[in-house]
Amino acid sequence: MVGIAVVEEGREEDDNEGDREGVEVGDKVSTQGGVIEEDLLRRRERVTRWLSVHCIYCEMTGAAQSNSRHWYQTCPRSKGIPDNLGYQSSLEWQDQMDRFRRGKCRWCQHEIDSCGVRESMEITCSYGDVILPVLFILDGQGWLKEWVGRSGYQVGFGVVELQKWLNSSSDLGGVNRTRGVEAFEAYIQEFRRAG
Repeated sequence: MVGIAVVEEGREEDDNEGDREGVEVGDKVSTQGGVIEEDLLRRRERVTRWLSVHCIYCEMTGAAQSNSRHWYQTCPRSKGIPDNLGYQSSLEWQDQMDRFRRGKCRWCQHEIDSCGVRESMEITCSYGDVILPVLFILDGQGWLKEWVGRSGYQVGFGVVELQKWLNSSSDLGGVNRTRGVEAFEAYIQEFRRAG
């Protein structure tokens, strides 16, 4: 896991313990009174870790728990169910999302074109390998559209407008992150499968 540089009340820290895993490197984390919502960050870390070792497709679609150790690319369910949420579609959606990301990934520090290029059960980037596929499935299931409406946001119609918006900055609650991470954080409040 990558140590995260966090700025809190003007102080920079290197967090190698993982308590703030997923806070984007280089982002300023400023909150009311300088206190980060640790519960949310820990929950995000726990869910990200859970989805790192379980099939994202099966977890997100509520498939029955299985002893089969597989990941999204090799998932028999995602290949056999015609729901437009298959792995290849996920990669195409992520590639489209990458058009709005520049330089290096703020999570793994790899160039954008090599971020999230997972070739096995091994996670190379929490954002590219876990959060983006989750956002793809949430979009395909209609959850993102419902969340956007519930949250009072105004987003243009179409995939490109949504993806551009998901890559834009949010400072909800005083924490600087992308709208995509904000959506992921909202979803994990509902996610009940992560131990």
